[in-house]
Amino acid sequence: MRPRKKPRTDKKDQKKELTDPSDPPAATQAANYEPENPDEPMRSAARRVAMDASSRTKAKGKTSATQSIEDRMREYQKAYHEERVARLKEIQRQEAEARRLRLTEDWNEDMSPSDGD
Repeated sequence: MRPRKKPRTDKKDQKKELTDPSDPPAATQAANYEPENPDEPMRSAARRVAMDASSRTKAKGKTSATQSIEDRMREYQKAYHEERVARLKEIQRQEAEARRLRLTEDWNEDMSPSDGD
């Protein structure tokens, strides 16, 4: 016997469930935060907001390991791009130098006195 298929869920419905329009954004939550204990530092409020943001990331299906892999890939791509740009600039600099030397040599040949007379 084949196992039963799970009922299909709509992606749009899932997104609606994750983002409740009545919830204020995290920045507003932090700005409007009033500690229950007045001695409690604001850092804990910021930490609470950050934890809430990380739970939203997990709700999207990304674990912290996946997120760190994506971050490393972005860093690698950025470094690779910077290296390619640096290599291209170096090649352009060398070509410009070679062009300048050729023009200088051509100019020196044109200006040298001819020995044919």
